[in-house]
This record gives sequence, structure tokens and C-alpha cells, in this order.
Amino acid sequence: MPLSYEEQWSELRRRNRNALIVFVVGMLAVIPIATWLARVAEIHGDAFVLLAVATAWLLAVAFFAFRITRFRCPRCNSLYFSHHGERMSFGHARKCASCGLRVYAQA
Repeated sequence: MPLSYEEQWSELRRRNRNALIVFVVGMLAVIPIATWLARVAEIHGDAFVLLAVATAWLLAVAFFAFRITRFRCPRCNSLYFSHHGERMSFGHARKCASCGLRVYAQA
């Protein structure tokens, strides 16, 4: 049984919320985590540890951003943020690129 519009919009909200949390928490935590790891592992190259932690954070942000862009329209089942493989916007579209369904519309 297909999911209702509300369930699918809830999924988009969840994806957006998760991406925002990863982005903000990562921004605040990269340097403290890198400092702590360098001390615990007794690594003298703090810059290397910072680079590794920042790279892991950026990969996580990219993953969650990718998940947003792969959201499918509840009406036409096409990718909501692109039209025929052409990226139209990155998660900020107010309507489907294919059928024009407004974001969070019920029918």
C-alpha cells in the first residue's frame, strides 16, 4: 500500500531535520572532537586529526544532502528537486520540478 502524502512529507521533513542537525552539530563539534582524539590517541599532528574529523563530517553532510535530493514526489513519483536528471534546486524548491505539486500539499 502506498504511503499517504502526509507520510511522505513527514519523510522529507525528517530528512531536512537530520541534515540540519548533522550540519550544525558538526560545525560545533569538529574541533573539540579532533582535539580530544589527538590527546587520546597521543597523535602529535593535530592538523591531521582535524582534517580527518572534518572530512568525516563533510562526508556525513554530503550523504544527508544526497538523501534530500533523492526525495520522490508523492504525486508523480519523480525526483522532487530535479526534472529529467537536471538538478533544478537543492532542497529549496517550493513545488515539484515535474508535476508542480507544492511542497507539503495534501492532494
